[in-house]
Amino acid sequence: MRTAAMLKGFLGSFALAIAIAGNGALAATHENGAGSVIADGGVFYKMPSGELITRDASLEVPARGQGDVILRSGDHALTAHGFKSVHKGDRIVFYVVFLNPPGAPENFAVIYRGSYLRGSNGAKYWGDFYTKQFDKPEDLAGMASASGIDNFLSDLETTGQGGNDHKPWHHGGGFWFAAKVGGVK
Repeated sequence: MRTAAMLKGFLGSFALAIAIAGNGALAATHENGAGSVIADGGVFYKMPSGELITRDASLEVPARGQGDVILRSGDHALTAHGFKSVHKGDRIVFYVVFLNPPGAPENFAVIYRGSYLRGSNGAKYWGDFYTKQFDKPEDLAGMASASGIDNFLSDLETTGQGGNDHKPWHHGGGFWFAAKVGGVK
């Protein structure tokens, strides 16, 4: 399968490792000087060979939604093209969108979809990530805007088994991050 072969090559690259990163125990960190939460944790995914891979990573989440979401692994960082959180009942669901990460096939998207809890002493983030390769660059055009991200997320949520282009989103793996907050250094 062409997509599986491309994904296999991509899985071995830095771009996917950082776009879907993770490994090791949850290590609580702190808020940075700007009030953003920096949470340590990891990302895991399954290689086409069947091997389960886990990578250390950290997630920087901006205070009050103002700023960039940044995923870090080692000396490398990947800034999200957009993010959004919505209330679903009494649960908050967040989405982080990465478009065309370095080393990925052209017209490639990664969406982290998860939940979080933030209390007076800490924050925890967990969930799954999904990948999809689109046929044309214009299919990704405008996705970094607020309305573009809404359309992108609608494609994932309402047509998860086949988007507007009838190609399915692929479940790529999962992630977890945790941090101490509230003045903890």
